[in-house]
Amino acid sequence: SYTCSNALRDLFQVEMPANGYHIKNIVLGVENIQNHFTHFYLLFGPDLAHSRYKKKLGYNTVNRRFRINGDSYKQFVNLRNDFMNLMGIFGGRWPHNLAMQPGGTSQILNDRLRLNYGYSHYLAFKEGIESIFLGCTIKEWRKIDTYEKLKIYLEKQKNKSDLSLFLQTGIEFGLDKLGKGPEKYISSGSYDLMDGSFLFKPGFYDGEFKKFSHNQITEAIKFSFFEDDEKSSRHPFQGKSQPDNGDNKEKYSWVKAPRYDDQVVETGPLARMMVHQDPLVIDLFRHKGASVWLRMFARFQEAIRTLEVLN
Repeated sequence: SYTCSNALRDLFQVEMPANGYHIKNIVLGVENIQNHFTHFYLLFGPDLAHSRYKKKLGYNTVNRRFRINGDSYKQFVNLRNDFMNLMGIFGGRWPHNLAMQPGGTSQILNDRLRLNYGYSHYLAFKEGIESIFLGCTIKEWRKIDTYEKLKIYLEKQKNKSDLSLFLQTGIEFGLDKLGKGPEKYISSGSYDLMDGSFLFKPGFYDGEFKKFSHNQITEAIKFSFFEDDEKSSRHPFQGKSQPDNGDNKEKYSWVKAPRYDDQVVETGPLARMMVHQDPLVIDLFRHKGASVWLRMFARFQEAIRTLEVLN
């Protein structure tokens, strides 16, 4: 609903007031923050408690905290349930938010009591993440901007925080050797602001940081169940989706293959943090390269940075 309402806003050249930008970005921010942490605590973390890792040094601690109904799992679920009240206050409902409109939001916020109530939910979640996940304040965490400073943080934490436990055992479990990917990244920008800029800037990285242009995006259909011709890769605006009923053995999917400048590239949290040139993510990338470990860390970093500005 965020993307669609923004597209309609741009199409009809609707002027959106400042509070429209603020409220829509709060709703998107809450959704994104809870999504990143939910992905870890409810999906990724429990996998680390699988018995295949039981011979690893840090397994017992991981199993106690990250397994289904483990200590950290239960603490996060309670935090999340409280945090999601913000979706009702600012978005009217969750899931399937319908309050976002081209000119802002249909959810009227003119009751200071409700706003204070919402802020209390934000503070409770923020303090919970600082206590359980980070082991320090967000302000202190944001001072860690190099790999060397991260090592100092890990030494001090000694696996007390969930983040330090993941970072240490993730390497022990070999997650830093999996899922390298293309190491090329794009982002069209996140959280649009009144002046036309973004909270997390757009761009393209292929070893160098470059400007992002949607004109470089194409969709290839050579191996998809669509009729192709001498130019089977087109910009989405010129794309063709005529089903191919032929007997082409090379075709295997109804999905088109997106490319950027004819290259396979990555989107998502790691891409957004790389393109935005987050100093800690950049330094970790230069020292260790892309991996499942770094990709998960980028989720955390984006969530923490978003939680910081949500204030």
